[in-house]
Amino acid sequence: MAGEEPRSERFAFGANRAGSKNGNQRRTVIVISSTAGILLLAMGTIVLDFHTRKRKRLNEELRKYNCEMASLMSSLTEDERNHELPQYSLRTMQAATNNFSNENKLGRGGFGVVYKMNTMVGLSQ
Repeated sequence: MAGEEPRSERFAFGANRAGSKNGNQRRTVIVISSTAGILLLAMGTIVLDFHTRKRKRLNEELRKYNCEMASLMSSLTEDERNHELPQYSLRTMQAATNNFSNENKLGRGGFGVVYKMNTMVGLSQ
């Protein structure tokens, strides 16, 4: 035992060697986790910025549309603003479609069958 290192130093040296492998693994995990966290934070910031810009652009388009509609509405007369679709009686509709004949059938719509009307019948409200 004359040339040997003291036992406590050998133990400390051996512990450092085994600990260095675990230390490298720990350091690698920390670096990868930190990098992934930073990347996720950066991607989140980019997505948030994209949505914020998109919302601002849509709000600006909506404001512009509302101004155009207000301008259009102010240029209409009172009668034009209150205009409603004409309403016809069943007798008038039967006369204009030849009693809803298949000859005047154009097809089906969302609310049922669509007929061509003969305007010569004199559609009066």
